[in-house]
Amino acid sequence: MRPTALLSYLWDKQQHVLDSYLARVRVDVVVTPAALVTDHLRRIAAAHGCELVTVESLHPPRRRTTARSAPLQRALRRHLRTASWAPDDLDAESAAQVAGHLRTRLAVDVPIAVEVLDALARVDEAYDVVLFATSEDIVQRSKVATAWAGAHGIPTVHLAHAIALVDPYTVHAHLLADTLVVYGERGAEGYLDLGIARERIEVTGNPSWDVYASLRHERERLRRDLLAEHDLDPDAPIVVFGTTWSAHLTAQETGAAHARTLSAFVAACVELERSGVRVNAVVKDRPNNVAAGRDLLHRLVSEHGPTDQRFAYATDDPEPWVAGSDVLVAVDSNLLVEAMLAGTPAVNLVGVALRPIPPAFDGESGVVEAEPDELAAELRAILVDPAVRSELAARTELRLSHYHHGGIDGRSTERVAALLVRLTRRPSRLRELRRRLTRQRNRLRRRWRRARRAARRRGGRD
Repeated sequence: MRPTALLSYLWDKQQHVLDSYLARVRVDVVVTPAALVTDHLRRIAAAHGCELVTVESLHPPRRRTTARSAPLQRALRRHLRTASWAPDDLDAESAAQVAGHLRTRLAVDVPIAVEVLDALARVDEAYDVVLFATSEDIVQRSKVATAWAGAHGIPTVHLAHAIALVDPYTVHAHLLADTLVVYGERGAEGYLDLGIARERIEVTGNPSWDVYASLRHERERLRRDLLAEHDLDPDAPIVVFGTTWSAHLTAQETGAAHARTLSAFVAACVELERSGVRVNAVVKDRPNNVAAGRDLLHRLVSEHGPTDQRFAYATDDPEPWVAGSDVLVAVDSNLLVEAMLAGTPAVNLVGVALRPIPPAFDGESGVVEAEPDELAAELRAILVDPAVRSELAARTELRLSHYHHGGIDGRSTERVAALLVRLTRRPSRLRELRRRLTRQRNRLRRRWRRARRAARRRGGRD
């Protein structure tokens, strides 16, 4: 029998769940894209005696990919010249525009798909894949891999990488994985609205957030560390803003969400300072935005004229900021759910970026909603009034499990691992026998077709 394999397209932040999974299921090999190989994943594989193999190491030569993709591209271009490909409700002008866009993508997308499929065919030759797990089944390579696994009878699991606080884009209605794993019932709502069957959704909590079960009790230590590392004022509370960005996945987006929301936060902090409330204002940005983000912050602060309000800029891990701050502000963000888990008061800045309708958080969540001209007042109330903080904390405690299954029990990793174990197919001698028979049958068919073509050529010469 072939060695067993787990095919993993899990992102770095979700890979630690494999440690618990591999402790329960014996797998010989972990196959994953090279871009997802981390030191953490290497340690997990080694700890459980698994070989780590990259998908790319199984790629066929590029010339073979080109040779196989060229006829597919020609066939698709011919198909796009017909009227049968377009939906009935698409007018001729729009159909022509869409067809033109599709034609430009063929030369890029088809070779990638062929490359992935050929590599996965080699995976199937070498290993008995017992489970496919991914953090995403929409982007190209993982989408192709998910479809391939499903077509080969391999159980497929999509671990959501965020709570869908805003209704998912309609492309998510085409869920490819057998099972979608979400953090809480709130995260399931948007997918149910898109028509995803309830039985395909599993609610487990987020393994990456198990850490808050302990961090919420370490606020003072985290605060001391943050004050020292970022030269903050020890006599002022820490107010953190988690930046947002434009995904450019809808025609409604202007691309200005990052600047507009950051500007609103800066204005609120300056207003607080001028009213006598001093804070450590911290902008928590993404590492890949560090150059542009820091410059933008300096420009926005200068636009508000002379102020004694200081702003710190950070791109390090979010967890210490979430659990060590006094208030966290973000925009329809999962950071706000993390704040709920950490026991940190949270403010959702609304009315600046796009949507959402309905709101990302319900009124009983304990997350305060504030428009830009309300933000300073809401922050002041939270910072100066213990009764306000107590009321928000009580609401959050009652509603937390709706957003995160299990609340702060710290057992999401255990629940996800148990689910993966349940979904894993067991090695089967009968399946191996059927596979060998199918391969033999296919080889005989290919030989028969070659023989027929050769006979026809000989007949033509006669």
